[in-house]
Amino acid sequence: MKRANFLSSPVIWPSNGKLRIFVEGASDRLIVSNILIAMGLEVDAGFDIIQCDGKQHVRRMVKNLTDNDNAIALIDADSSSVADSVQFAREYLGHPQIPVFCAVPTIEAWLFADKQLALDFAVDDDSARAAIRRIVTPESLIEPWRLAKKAFRGSYYSRDFSFLRRMDIGRAVASSASLLSFVRGIETALGRTHAYSEAVISESLNRQVFANLLRELPHDKISWKTLEGDYSAGQLGDKILQGDEIGLRYISDLLRLSRDILAAQASEVDKDA
Repeated sequence: MKRANFLSSPVIWPSNGKLRIFVEGASDRLIVSNILIAMGLEVDAGFDIIQCDGKQHVRRMVKNLTDNDNAIALIDADSSSVADSVQFAREYLGHPQIPVFCAVPTIEAWLFADKQLALDFAVDDDSARAAIRRIVTPESLIEPWRLAKKAFRGSYYSRDFSFLRRMDIGRAVASSASLLSFVRGIETALGRTHAYSEAVISESLNRQVFANLLRELPHDKISWKTLEGDYSAGQLGDKILQGDEIGLRYISDLLRLSRDILAAQASEVDKDA
């Protein structure tokens, strides 16, 4: 997969200081730091990753913060989906005013988000490498820390996760929904409009399909309204094929809206049954 350029548009650093990221432990701090570096961000200049030593201490640290405090929280949460995990996390943390994100089921799952990278740095152990190849999604792993210990050994015990700096973020977020959610959270906190994550989604899809759907409409028919302006079906089709940020945002919004409509319809069917 082609690697998208995270810094294709300027990063707007928080005006009143570094973005604080509250995490549970030492592994979380190092894993997050190295993933940010893989994203092309300057960790020392723009971030303060705060190790809280447990969920309960994260809760204590964030409970009085507001949405003006340039902070987010990241904790482990083993639930059936990212949305369920975030709901659990917000309840556990006392419904803080800052954004909350989850590593599902634990932060060690993200070590396998870029499966090729994990294989490149895994020890020469047939069973460990076979286990990595069998991974469907990082979120499907049970106790990923066990596999991490077996696969990375010295790197795991020394808490040296520097190999993550070579992570193909595009490949990783296409594999891990919880990592994609976190990447989007970082982008939002930095004042971006999801340009990087939308590009990653686009690279995983056939853009021609979406362009053709739009071409079934009259060329001049207004098909999307945004704060930046109105876009016709013809304009959107062209922007999608060009890989333009507007076209990629349209695809993302279309997919999310379709998902929500279908989920709502399914709920109505259940009620009628």
